[in-house]
Amino acid sequence: TLNAPASVTGNFAQQKFAVTINVPAGIQYSLSGLPLTGPATLSLPAGSYNLALSSPQSTGVGSRAVFLGWSDGGAQSHNIVVTSAAVTVTGTFKTQYQLTVAANPPNEGSVSQASNFYDGGTEAVATAIPNPGYTFEFWSGNCAGSSPLCVIPINAPESVTANFSLPLNWVQLLPAQSPPARFDHSMAFDQARGQVVLFGGTDQNSVSLGDTWLWDGVNWKAASGGPPARSRAAMGYDPV
Repeated sequence: TLNAPASVTGNFAQQKFAVTINVPAGIQYSLSGLPLTGPATLSLPAGSYNLALSSPQSTGVGSRAVFLGWSDGGAQSHNIVVTSAAVTVTGTFKTQYQLTVAANPPNEGSVSQASNFYDGGTEAVATAIPNPGYTFEFWSGNCAGSSPLCVIPINAPESVTANFSLPLNWVQLLPAQSPPARFDHSMAFDQARGQVVLFGGTDQNSVSLGDTWLWDGVNWKAASGGPPARSRAAMGYDPV
């Protein structure tokens, strides 16, 4: 009943809906320019919103996440349309790990590989390539052996080093003095003195020998003393 002038006010609010973006923790993206990280839920009115992200993204030292797809089938960057209900979009990613390769020394060779990053659970192949005049020796790091081809299981960041050197060649030496020809002799390296010790053996007339000779890397020298003549004996260096 109106007995005097009166006024009324109608209050309205724009209806909003939950928009949920599910991605792994740490993944960065944007929704219509709003920067977001990890899973997020926003309350938004009906409309079109641009969902965008970059790929790949670093997830730590030597690892990264690579985008595979959105649950709504949209492209890596696309619009989400909100009409009259909540919207959920989930992103799928795969993890890749870095394989770091090195050559030692770097001027003597190189290491080739198909890529720097590989899917977790797969295998990577590294190949050692010596430069002209050098030879591949062995692998170190997460690979072992002397085959130029190395297969590395990738379940975490890995690193391998190919070791190179000058090729080892036999060179005939003609020292001024040498022990007589023999076989079945004993020989060992004296690490403390840096010389090879040769003892005994059998000469070409099947006579056992009891002489001792020392090789210093340049020449042979006869040494005095030693056990009785014998052949097929064992000799070893004892540092104690």
